[in-house]
Amino acid sequence: MKIKQLIKKFYPIITVLVVAFLIIIGLSSMKKPPKRTNGVHNTLSVPVMEANLEDIQIKVPVIGKLVAQNHVQIFSEVQGVLEKGDKEFLEGVSYRKGDVLLSINSQDAEYNLMSQRSSLLTQIAQILPEMQYDFPESAPQWEQYLADFDVENIIQPLPEAKNEREKYYISGKGVYQSYYNVKNLEYTFSKYQIKAPFNGTVVSSEIRPGTLVRGGQILGEYMSTYTYDLETSVTVEQSYLIKIGDRAVLKSESVGDEIVGNVTRINNNVDPQTLMVNVYITVKGNELWEGMYLTGNITSSSNIVATEIPRRIITNDNSVFTVKDSIVVEKPIEIISLHGDTAVVIGLKDGEMVSTKSQDIYSGQKVNIL
Repeated sequence: MKIKQLIKKFYPIITVLVVAFLIIIGLSSMKKPPKRTNGVHNTLSVPVMEANLEDIQIKVPVIGKLVAQNHVQIFSEVQGVLEKGDKEFLEGVSYRKGDVLLSINSQDAEYNLMSQRSSLLTQIAQILPEMQYDFPESAPQWEQYLADFDVENIIQPLPEAKNEREKYYISGKGVYQSYYNVKNLEYTFSKYQIKAPFNGTVVSSEIRPGTLVRGGQILGEYMSTYTYDLETSVTVEQSYLIKIGDRAVLKSESVGDEIVGNVTRINNNVDPQTLMVNVYITVKGNELWEGMYLTGNITSSSNIVATEIPRRIITNDNSVFTVKDSIVVEKPIEIISLHGDTAVVIGLKDGEMVSTKSQDIYSGQKVNIL
């Protein structure tokens, strides 16, 4: 009786186990046995290109910012009140080379200069009688110098002494000392007018007419608006291909036409932070502005034997995959320049097969060539 009760109690569990066992047997009988491959493996097929070595004129890509070639601070070397000129020295005002930028009142300095010229004139007049007696061959030159002397104009060089005795005599009379004192005053007097050193524009002004100017005071900044240097950087390898005078073709979104310049300077030092070499390209144009960014290429004047390949097949380690005897070989290369979707590289041999597939392959892999 007890056995019947136990069977009745566990009957549902036994039924579930039996059904599960039958299902497992059925599924295992449906699985197909694996096919034998007889040792044959599928080999990857890769497309390749043939490396062709040729003389290539290198174009080195550049990008940089324009800096005015002539950019100077204007400061005063003398003291006085600033006078009002024909043009006000204000930001944006342009001048031609030689135009007066600023004028400082120089009346006191002018009177002092004229006084010293008069003293020199007196000294020369006093030595003329003795010159006629002791140095008759030189006296006519000094007489003519005295006749041409003008206290309101720049003095001319003194007549040259014909011998040592004449030179000592003139020196003993203090003529040379007075002459150079006057020349020093004339030089200082010229500082009361500050003239434009080149064609350009005022970019900052720190002074207004009627204010007192002190010696050494910064009055503003003046900049050329025609000639600029493009400051750019290239790799050390690229710097070997560039020479002074190489032509550069540049462009800017702000300027429609191409901007043509030339390499004028190459720094001999490598920047320790960027490990690049600074190159300077001189460009000219009224449509250019300081701070403008330009992009373009420097066309090297020398050729290099290299290969041009698609950029996409170059790995992050600066290498490409080549195929030799159906085996993939990873080969390091050196990128010389980049042009759009292609790169000029060295390190490949002429006729070498280069895989145009760079993903999902590896060195040592056996492949078929397409």
